[in-house]
Amino acid sequence: MLGEQVIVSARRTLYVMRHGDAQAKATVDSERSLTPVGQAEVAAASARLPCAAIDLVVVSPFVRAQQTAEIVVRERAITVEPQECDWVTPSGRAPLVDEWLNTLKWEKALLISHQPLVGLLVEYYCGGDCRHFPTAGIVSIEGEVFGRGLCSLSWLTP
Repeated sequence: MLGEQVIVSARRTLYVMRHGDAQAKATVDSERSLTPVGQAEVAAASARLPCAAIDLVVVSPFVRAQQTAEIVVRERAITVEPQECDWVTPSGRAPLVDEWLNTLKWEKALLISHQPLVGLLVEYYCGGDCRHFPTAGIVSIEGEVFGRGLCSLSWLTP
């Protein structure tokens, strides 16, 4: 077990965002940068995030996710420092991310990651099939208790 679960009684919101369009190739996948198109789509998508205070930002250590986080934090004037997390890479596992998130105290969190993990998180929390998750796509996952199949979903971007 990763730690003790934090019991939170208020409704929480997890915004899950996929990084913007990235270079097709790099020496190592983790070094792929956002393209100019990716930078623009992240800036446009970030405008759809509610202005309500985000109290946790979790981001993959991959360059394209870090660049996405920088743009979103700047555009939305988010005041918390993003936390880099090795568990939110493309090979991440939704149950482990869920277990870790449930050890933290937060009300509105933003998680910036990659496919297939972003789709797997939606499927884990809300059910259904989410194999297609567009670049710079953002969903809002809400619930009082976060766990498999216990949350509701709405898309913030088309």
